[in-house]
Amino acid sequence: MKLCDQAERYEDMAMYGKQLVEVKSHLTPDERNLVSVCFKNAIGYRRTSWRVIVQIIQKEDMKENSKHIDNLKENRKKIEGELETYCRQVLDLLDRVLIKSAQTPEETIFYLKPTAAKFSTFLTEFSSNPLRHLKRRFST
Repeated sequence: MKLCDQAERYEDMAMYGKQLVEVKSHLTPDERNLVSVCFKNAIGYRRTSWRVIVQIIQKEDMKENSKHIDNLKENRKKIEGELETYCRQVLDLLDRVLIKSAQTPEETIFYLKPTAAKFSTFLTEFSSNPLRHLKRRFST
């Protein structure tokens, strides 16, 4: 995973991070941080792309005859789907494996506060119905 991080191959890093969690549910502090970083990076540049596209769509909406608005909206939807996929993967790993296998209060806090909260926030950030994501997250 460290090599993927250095090469900025965040999708690969996220895939390896997920595999690591599936095989080894209890992670060392270094592994915990790597898994968190890999998903944060995989999501980070997509969040930036999403914000840029949303700003462009807002500007194009003001114009009466924008040729590109449909392509921009399609691209925005694609990025939103990718963001949701990565956020759901992290939240699923947290709920299904990591929080349950935490052996110290420090681990539990790491998984709940900076990780679960962060990715739940990411989900609501781009959603047209943020309460739906929060209800879905906390209803299980």
